[in-house]
Amino acid sequence: MAMQIESAMLLAAGLGTRLKPLTLTTPKPLLPLDGGLLIDHQLRYLAASGIKKVAINLHHLGQMIRDHVGDGSRYKLEIVYSMEPEILGTGGGVKGAARFFGRTPFVSMNADALLAADLSAIATRHLESGADATTTTRRSASLMTALSASSAAATTSSQGCPSWGRRFSTCCPLPDREAA
Repeated sequence: MAMQIESAMLLAAGLGTRLKPLTLTTPKPLLPLDGGLLIDHQLRYLAASGIKKVAINLHHLGQMIRDHVGDGSRYKLEIVYSMEPEILGTGGGVKGAARFFGRTPFVSMNADALLAADLSAIATRHLESGADATTTTRRSASLMTALSASSAAATTSSQGCPSWGRRFSTCCPLPDREAA
């Protein structure tokens, strides 16, 4: 039986330093990709996957992201924002936005990393695993690997399909070794 996670954290506060000079005046999530903007692809993907509420952390040119995304109604999502006067990094950004989710599980992913996986299957697998957190990695275009970890900070399983976290999870798509 499929289990559903209905909330997500979208990490969008980064400085985009590797894409300078493009990111000097445009935050990386607002850069164009395939006829849309990176953040639009992410938000449509989350909505199509059954996510209903998204928290977005903001720092570098954050008001531009907020102006573009708005309240999320055009994506059929409820959007809340977590402003970071000083950039908190990935862990700090997730921790800062956790208040929006209370004790309910949520997905955490980067606003600029595209994922093409079945979030319902990911949520089901993770919730059934009982792990505290799960991350997905991509070793090749055809194989996603899920790493689940308990609070003991040890990897408890590694299987050839993607997974998301009970409390939170980070999507970490990695380039093919040949493309890196």
